[in-house]
Amino acid sequence: MKTKFRIALTLAAAVLIIGLFSAEPAVSVLANTNCVQVQGRSTGIFNGVSVDLTFTGAGILNGTGEFTFDFSSLRPTADANSFTYLGEYTINTQQGQVKLNAVALDTAGVPFIHTDIAHVNPNTSTGRFAGATGVIFTKGDGASAEHNGEICFATN
Repeated sequence: MKTKFRIALTLAAAVLIIGLFSAEPAVSVLANTNCVQVQGRSTGIFNGVSVDLTFTGAGILNGTGEFTFDFSSLRPTADANSFTYLGEYTINTQQGQVKLNAVALDTAGVPFIHTDIAHVNPNTSTGRFAGATGVIFTKGDGASAEHNGEICFATN
């Protein structure tokens, strides 16, 4: 038991030392990226096939959009009141169109709670968002939602 503890302690010390003496600190790497934090709200209206969205207070994501459900991906979970599915956001902004592929987890019934993790699709986004990457987290109640995440642009 003492040998395993010594090995773990030695590895932890080595990682710490390498981190302290690396050529560039991690903070400068983050400061030199083309990434921006995004956060804001959306309101939506379900039209039977998708949700029509309006993004406000979301900075570069302000605009209109749509969340399209992939109904064939609908799956139950171990919790009888929850289900998962895939979907796609299309957000139309003044700087281009952002396309995001989402994995969602929702509750059935009242209160309805929606949450998803959406990855920016660099191949189908346009304008300033062409080639961009990033992740946006969403939580909401069906009629409105909060969005938080980061988008990293391919160029300035």
